[in-house]
Formats: sequence, structure tokens, C-alpha cells
Amino acid sequence: MWDDLDGPRLDWLVDEYLPAAVNGGVTYIRGAVHPNGLMTDRVRFIVEYKETGPLPILNLRVENGPSATVVDGVPIAGEAGWMRLTVTAVRPVLSQAFGPVVDMFEYENRDIEVRVFKIVDIGKKGDLNMNGVVEIGDLNVVASNMGESGALQPEDGDANADGVVDSLDAEIVIDEILNEDG
Repeated sequence: MWDDLDGPRLDWLVDEYLPAAVNGGVTYIRGAVHPNGLMTDRVRFIVEYKETGPLPILNLRVENGPSATVVDGVPIAGEAGWMRLTVTAVRPVLSQAFGPVVDMFEYENRDIEVRVFKIVDIGKKGDLNMNGVVEIGDLNVVASNMGESGALQPEDGDANADGVVDSLDAEIVIDEILNEDG
């Protein structure tokens, strides 16, 4: 059964199951971002959660894209026990109304209380400093983080959301600069 959550942005297919090797149930959700919810080149999945049991599981994977787990969560300042998990994905073809890259995701949890699960538009894929324009400042973000790897966000210079800041990210920014000027 599909449920509409977060306004027009999400559809869920919920399937609860009990893996034989694990104590307690795991909730598994396959989801899709509504086509009219994708307005920009990049979207960010945000999950705010608190661990509630001894065997917490939290996995979020964008189909053919980045993923994150409970260990990637960051404490929310001033809110004891609450964590924030973010996954940013780049749409390769903005004109594509629905497709297998950002549109589909998989999510599972166990022993986790979730208070926020949302997807937000975060702008053009080359706009790394998030000022609304792709410019030389965005190229500086790539240069200052060149060689970094791990759970990176666009703000860290990872323009293509592949987990590493490299020449491919610089190429994206340069292409977008040329497209804005052209």
C-alpha cells in the first residue's frame, strides 16, 4: 500500500518483516519522490531520529546513488539523544520527470524513533556555496576540499555526490558556470 507523506514529495511502500538472524522487527520502506516534487538538480533527504533500543538500525539508500547508516548520524545541538542523517543526491537529467536515480530510495529501521523524514530541494548541482548562483566561489569550494572522501555534502565540494572531491566535481562546476554565462 502506498501512503502519501510530506505533501506531494513522497510515496511509501511499507513492508515489515522479522529477519531470522535478528531480534526484533525491521521496518523496510521502498519509496519514490513524486515527479512534481523534484524542482532542482539536487535533493537532500533528512532524517532526524533517536535510538530507542539495543540494536538500532537505520539505513537510507538512494537507488544508484549515495547511502548512509545510523553511524553517519550527527548529534543535533541542544537536543539530547537526537541525531540528524542527511543524504544528498544529484539528478543527472533534470528534465526527466521520473527515473531510477533520485526518484527511488530504500529505507529501513529498527529500534529507532523518527521525528522527521523529508526531502528538500537544494539547488543547482554546481552551486556548492548555496548562494543561488554557480560561480568561481563554488570552484574554490572544490579546490579547498580536493582529495577529501567519505560522507560528503555539496557544501564540502562533492558536486556529483559520489563521496569524493575530485576533478569530476570541478568539471561540473565549470560546466555550470559556462551554462549560466552562455
